[in-house]
Amino acid sequence: MQAAMFVLELPAPIPTEIIQKASQYYENTITLKEFFPIKAENRGMLINFSQDAVGVNSTDGISGITLQRMGTDGIPEYVFSMQANQLAFTCNKYTRWKEISPIAIDFLNEFSRFVCPIPGIAVIALQYVDEFLVTGNLPEYRSSILFNANTARLPKTIFDGSDYWHNHAGWFETKENLGRVLNNLNISYYPQQPDKNAVQIVSAHKEILKTPLLEHSVLHDLMTNSFETLHAMNKEMFKEFLNKETLSSIGLD
Repeated sequence: MQAAMFVLELPAPIPTEIIQKASQYYENTITLKEFFPIKAENRGMLINFSQDAVGVNSTDGISGITLQRMGTDGIPEYVFSMQANQLAFTCNKYTRWKEISPIAIDFLNEFSRFVCPIPGIAVIALQYVDEFLVTGNLPEYRSSILFNANTARLPKTIFDGSDYWHNHAGWFETKENLGRVLNNLNISYYPQQPDKNAVQIVSAHKEILKTPLLEHSVLHDLMTNSFETLHAMNKEMFKEFLNKETLSSIGLD
């Protein structure tokens, strides 16, 4: 797995004054600065249209913040962002669910106090990016090497040859202990290097709450339940379209 993203979506954009409060909170909190040594403030842009020209000016306030913890290889290991209408925690070096999910939930819970009760939380979402590398005799590669040829999640045409392809699908699902869930499955087979191709799988699950959540005190438990259920849905979805050999190689058999 390349990356996992835990997201809270809001029903409206986060006001500048709230982002500024969150930014100052980071500056005043030693534990946050130790975990995320790097902070970047994003400045908003104002576009002015006139009869003669288009002018672009930066606004006075900040439009978002991004916090980063770099790995020894110079790649961001953990990233937290608060901008537009969402709070997002991204792990670019995924290990195990039981290790990563509590970290993500704690940081989302810590910063969500700034957006509850207003504007509140409308969506709880989980996204994964997985990648398989194809090497060796590339013309001999067939999709059936990775995928279940009898799956209803992929079109039959991708199993007919070795050419590049892209497939995107989305569908709704209802779970007893969740709101309505929108599932997205985005898979591409493409050239990565002259001697190497890649199969990238981007999967996302978005729980759409019936009404925005305004009470921060219940959010932590709600996130824990929702993310656990969305994670389980992701595993079940993978079992639908990967073949037995692939599932065994990634520990999902």
